[in-house]
Order: sequence, then C-alpha cells, then structure tokens
Amino acid sequence: KAHLFLQLYLVDAKITGNCTLCAVPTSGGGFSCMEEIIKIIANENRIDGSNALRRKYAIEKLSQGGSRDIDVHLNSIYCFDRNNVFGKFVVLLDDVATTGNSMLACQQILLEAGALAVFPLCLGFTVKEPFTAYALC
Repeated sequence: KAHLFLQLYLVDAKITGNCTLCAVPTSGGGFSCMEEIIKIIANENRIDGSNALRRKYAIEKLSQGGSRDIDVHLNSIYCFDRNNVFGKFVVLLDDVATTGNSMLACQQILLEAGALAVFPLCLGFTVKEPFTAYALC
C-alpha cells in the first residue's frame, strides 16, 4: 500500500485541469494499480476513464518475454468507453515504460475514438532501449 500512495502522490501532483484519466490495460486484462489511482484522484475536473481501454484478449506478460511489438497492442486493445474519451483531453497513465509501444498504441486508439489530445504519463521507465519514443517519460 505504501508504494500505491507514493504513486498516487506523484501522479496527483502532475495532473491539473479538465481531462479524462485512462490507464494502459494490463497484459492479462485485469485491474491495475493505475486504475486504482485513477479512481482515487478523479474529481470534478478529472473524469474517471479507468474503464475506457480494455484488452480483447490477454497477451503474454511483457516482463516475461512477451512481444513488445506495437501491433500486438493495437490488435488486442480497444476503446470500450468512448463517452469519456470523445472530445476530451486524455491523460494516459502507465506504471512503467520500456519501449513505449503500449502507450503509443493506446494513444492511437484514443485519438481514433475522438480524443482531442492524449498526454502519456508513466511513473518510471526501464533503460533497455533509450532511443524509443517514451524513453524519457
């Protein structure tokens, strides 16, 4: 729980203004700590979009050797809740980015669902591939 509250503090301090908060879905499609953070920090200026993105099917966990190819994410993730995305600014949350491909895929999906703009925010990153799109989250 202490780790969750540290994450909550870091995320809450960075997000201001009227926006929808979304999370990159977990590889298994289950509930993530980022979704829990969204439920806590959503308020009158921040819409709870924790249910906006879902996986059609589970993929192999990336940290255990699953493919990091962007097409894996584009094919397995869809926008379930367009009402909280269409015509809105969206902050896309993820706990850790390595290549950034899951965030890029979710950003594309949200834009195709009508988001005005998508602002990715990750709490940490791995330094395996430092020249990728979100290596400096």
